[in-house]
Amino acid sequence: MGIILFSFSLFIYIFFKPRNYTLNYEINGYKVTEEYNLKYKLYYFKIENEVYTYDFVKEYKYNISRKLISKIDIDDNCVKVYIENEDLTLCAFSDENNYYQELLTNNTNEKITTKNNIDVYNYFNNTYIVWNYQGIDVLSENDYKNIKLFNTDIYNNNLMGLVNNFLVFPNYEDDYEYQELIALNIKTGKKTIIKLADEIASDSYISGVYKNSVFIIDRKNKKEYEVNLFWKKVREIGNENKDGKIYYLNAFKEVGIDEIIDNNLYFEYDTPYQYEIKDSILYLSYLDHSILTKVDDFTNGHIIKIIDDTIYYLIDDTLYLYSPSLGRVKLLQNFEWNFNFENKIFIINNIWYNFTGDLNEIK
Repeated sequence: MGIILFSFSLFIYIFFKPRNYTLNYEINGYKVTEEYNLKYKLYYFKIENEVYTYDFVKEYKYNISRKLISKIDIDDNCVKVYIENEDLTLCAFSDENNYYQELLTNNTNEKITTKNNIDVYNYFNNTYIVWNYQGIDVLSENDYKNIKLFNTDIYNNNLMGLVNNFLVFPNYEDDYEYQELIALNIKTGKKTIIKLADEIASDSYISGVYKNSVFIIDRKNKKEYEVNLFWKKVREIGNENKDGKIYYLNAFKEVGIDEIIDNNLYFEYDTPYQYEIKDSILYLSYLDHSILTKVDDFTNGHIIKIIDDTIYYLIDDTLYLYSPSLGRVKLLQNFEWNFNFENKIFIINNIWYNFTGDLNEIK
């Protein structure tokens, strides 16, 4: 009896265990390729006929069912795809340079409110931190506050970054050499001072964030520092005699400090969502597939942040987000961004914004 139960349990485990697969089938004259990618835990779909090709991804929980697309409606160069109790519409286009598709959505762009000259159109469960030269405006659906940090206008705040719910930056009143860092809890407004053993030059930059640490490259002094917010400690991890560290895809690798500085290297994270700019247009592609999804015309465009599948970007003075599930959404508008936008906008998902503890509670 025990052997039977064990065998049955093993069968159930193997049967329901997620695995990579590729399946081909046909609906309404279109060839469908359905793939499950175990590494990224998502489904990839390609739909094609002799003229048009479309693709998209869905982050569904793994399902032992197959042939998840149930129906495809066709309207000239567009298809409406029905899948797992939802639908999406994709349209194919081509110009002299590229073949691409667009996701059609019906997002509203009506202004909700205005805070300190910032017009708000959508929040989408985020908190937005906007640098206003003497401090920050913090905007979310249920909260607004203005936090003053300095008595004079600071126009160059490039050495500033987010670690979870904390904004980290130097004491800009130190002018050209910084002797301390400030970690500001965006929710509570509480500041924690982190003293530096060595001064950091004003031409330094943040190469990336990993877990509870922010990594700073000091160009002038040819050094790299790790600032750990949990321990409130700063340690030198790279210099002219010791390789620095750059996070690449899914692990740290050692890189010479001159190579980091000369190539202005930043952390790169492993993702199935590939955003790229071609011929002044912002596109998205999935995994290693070449089909392009047009995001937006990108003349006067600037990427602000990419979080998982979602990209935040500026066009002139307007902040947008784009994701494969939402399409393009207008968020904020601020006339000042026509002239000064670099490192002026920071975005926190409200999961972190609801954290109100101090640095000792970051783990």
